[in-house]
Amino acid sequence: MYACICAAVTEGQVRACIEAGAGTAEEIGERCGAGTGCGSCLDRLDVLLDPPAALDPPAGVDRPMLSEGLAVSDRPVVRHQPLVLDQPAALDESSPDRRHAA
Repeated sequence: MYACICAAVTEGQVRACIEAGAGTAEEIGERCGAGTGCGSCLDRLDVLLDPPAALDPPAGVDRPMLSEGLAVSDRPVVRHQPLVLDQPAALDESSPDRRHAA
């Protein structure tokens, strides 16, 4: 997902800047350009810099840093089959829904 549309910077790139030492939106902008355009992403950069406590893992649960790889979900992977729609039945000439040019 993009964190900054103007500079085409993803959230992953912003997190990498933070892990590399960026501590403010300005420092992120210096490293990757995010937040240096229109400024509409500055609130998002602030959230990435200081995520709400609700996003923190529970006590005793370690979550790897981005440089160590992404955490693997414990949820099962659900693979969906493509939806195949039946073809509509052809209307015959006697059908009341059939439209004829006059």
